[in-house]
Amino acid sequence: MDKERSTTEKSQQRTSSFKQKFCDIIQRAYCDKTIVFSPVDDWAYVLAISPFFQYSEDETLQIAKEIQQSILPNRYPTSKFQILTWRSMTSVHHALEPSYRQWYKEYEEHIDKGTKIVFFVNIRAMKEALDSEAKNHGFSTRMNNSPTQVIISDQTFEEFVDVADLASQGLWLGHGTAWSIKSCALQLPATFKRFHALYSEMSKAFPKATFWRAHAKIHVIHDKTHATVNYRQLSRALLFAQMHPFEWLRRMEISDLLAIDHAPIVSIRSPVYQKAYPKALVRPMNGYLLAAESTAQGRSHVVCHVDGESNNRFDHYSNEAQRTVHQRDFSARAFVCDKAQVFCAALVGDQIASAALYPALLMGALRHLGPHPKSVRAYTTCEDILIVADPNAPWQLIADCLKRARNLLPTIVSDGSDPLQFDEKIVLPQFPCGQWIIQVVPAAYFELIETASDPAITMPPGRNEFLRGLAYEIIHEWRLAVTAFRKAFRFDTTDGDINHALGRAMAETGDFAEAVPFLERAFRKLPGDAEVANTLGLAYLACDKNHAAVDALEHAVDIAPDDVQFLSNLGRCYFAETRFQDAERVLLRALQFAPHYAEAHATLAQIKWRLGDVKTARLHARKAFASNPGNKCMQDLLWALSIDDEEGA
Repeated sequence: MDKERSTTEKSQQRTSSFKQKFCDIIQRAYCDKTIVFSPVDDWAYVLAISPFFQYSEDETLQIAKEIQQSILPNRYPTSKFQILTWRSMTSVHHALEPSYRQWYKEYEEHIDKGTKIVFFVNIRAMKEALDSEAKNHGFSTRMNNSPTQVIISDQTFEEFVDVADLASQGLWLGHGTAWSIKSCALQLPATFKRFHALYSEMSKAFPKATFWRAHAKIHVIHDKTHATVNYRQLSRALLFAQMHPFEWLRRMEISDLLAIDHAPIVSIRSPVYQKAYPKALVRPMNGYLLAAESTAQGRSHVVCHVDGESNNRFDHYSNEAQRTVHQRDFSARAFVCDKAQVFCAALVGDQIASAALYPALLMGALRHLGPHPKSVRAYTTCEDILIVADPNAPWQLIADCLKRARNLLPTIVSDGSDPLQFDEKIVLPQFPCGQWIIQVVPAAYFELIETASDPAITMPPGRNEFLRGLAYEIIHEWRLAVTAFRKAFRFDTTDGDINHALGRAMAETGDFAEAVPFLERAFRKLPGDAEVANTLGLAYLACDKNHAAVDALEHAVDIAPDDVQFLSNLGRCYFAETRFQDAERVLLRALQFAPHYAEAHATLAQIKWRLGDVKTARLHARKAFASNPGNKCMQDLLWALSIDDEEGA
C-alpha cells in the first residue's frame, strides 16, 4: 500500500513539474517576444516561438528539423528524438480532457494567440522505459522495424504500442511523458483482457465462421475464405463504444469485422444515392441520407446491407467515424463574404458537406478562414458545397454565397452534384481536428466570372471567354484556362494579350513547345511588354533553346531592370549556359532589391554547389527554404546539400 502511495505521489510530482516548466516556457516566449528551446521533462524538450515572429507552420517545422538534426545529436548522440507538433497533437486529442485550457487556464491566450509549439521526444528512452514497465507487470516485449513501436505480449496476443502516441497524449493532458508510460503499463492487463474477451465471443457472434489462434494472430475461415482479424484495432473500437463484447460484435457482419482497417466513415449523401445503390447501408434523414462507407487507399466504398443483419449495424459505422474523425482529410476551395457584417463562408470540394457531421472537423476548416462565431449554421443543397454562416446571417447573404459556390463548383467536379437538403445549427467545440488543404479563392475570381457571364455587359467577341480564362488562372486551373483562352483565340488570332494568355497557360500545363508559337506572336505584337518577353524566355528555356531564352530574358531585363523575377530567371538561363559569373552577377542584383527572394537563392545555391563551395551553397539553400518552405524543390535542394555537407564533414 505504501509503495502504491509513493508511486502516486511521484507521478503527481512529475505532473506538477511538467506543468510548471511548460507554463514558464510558454509565458517567457510570449511575454519576452522570443524563441525558447528547453527541456520540459526527462524525455522531452519543447520549442516555443512567440507570435511576434509570425512564422508559418512550415517555417516552424523547418526550425524544428534543424534542431533535430543539428543540436540534439550533440547532446544525445545515441538517441533519436521524434518531432510532435502542437497542431498534430490538437487534432488527435481534440476531445481528450483535461486540455491545456484547463491546466494552463491563467495563460491560455499565450497559445491561442499563435505561439508556435513543437515537442521533441526521446523515443529510445521511452521505449526502454516501456519495456521495463511491461516486464514489471509480467509481460514480455520485443521490437520490430518501427522506430517508435514496442510489441508487448502475454504469450497469446500482442499489443503494438507507439510511444510517440503515448508521449503526445501525456503532453497534451499536462502529465508529461513519464506519466504516459506508467499509465500505459497500468492499462495493459485490461487491454489483454479485451483481446481474450473478443476472441471468446467471436465464435458466438459469428457461428458460421471458424476462428482459431496461432502465433499471436486470430485466424478465421468464412465462406471458404481464410483471413486474419485485426483484434488490436477491434479492441480500440470496442473501448470507444463502451459495450459488452458480444453485444458489440452482434452489431456487425463478418465483413465489417474483417474490414476494420478500411476506416469506416459516415457521409452525407443525396437521396439519389439510394437509387444508384439500392442495397447501400443508409439512414434516411430529413432531406438527405447518412451513408455508411469504408475508405481504402484514399477512396470511399459503398457498404451494403445484408438480409437479416442487426438493426443497429449502422451505429458501428457511426461510432467508428467519430473515433477516427481526426484521420479524415479534405481538400477544398473556400471563400469568405468579407463585405458582410456577419460571418458567412463557403467550402467547395468533393463530399465536403460530410464535414458538417463532425463539429471538430468543421472547425478544422474554419481555422483557415479567420475569426468565426462559436456556433454556425451549416447549409447546403448538394454534397460538394457547404455554406457556413453566423446563425443570424440573413437569407439573402446565404443565397448570394451559395450562388458563388455554384459558380466555383465546376472547377471541382465535372459531372454536377446530386441535390439534397441540409440545414442545421452546429455548436463548435474548443479544438479542431482533421487534415485540411484549403485554397482561399479571392474576390477577383468571382468578379471576372460574373462579368463574363453577365448578358447586360456588351463586350467584343471572345472577350467573355478571355475574362473567364483569367479567372481560372487566379485559382490555378490551367487546363480550364487553356480551354477558355482557345475559345477567345478563335475570335481574334492577332490579339497580343490573348496569344500571351494562351501561351502562358499552356506553359503552366507543361506544353511548352505548343506554347512557343503563341508567345512568339504575342512578343511581336507587344515588344515593349517585359512580362511577355519573360514568359517567352522561360518557354524557350524549357525547350532547351537556351540562346533564344537568354535573348528574350535579357530583353525583359532591359525593359524592367529592377524586376527581381526577371533578373532571377535570367540568372537561371545563364546558369543553364554555364555562364556562372554572369548568373551570379544578376542574381546578386536581384537580391539587392529582394534579399529573401527564394528562387534567386536557390539558383545561387546550385551555382556554388557546382563550383565546389558547399558551405555557401548550403547557406543560400537555407535562405531559399526559409523564404518558401512549402516548395518541394527548395526542400529537396536543402536536403541534398545537407547530405553532401555531412558526407564531406
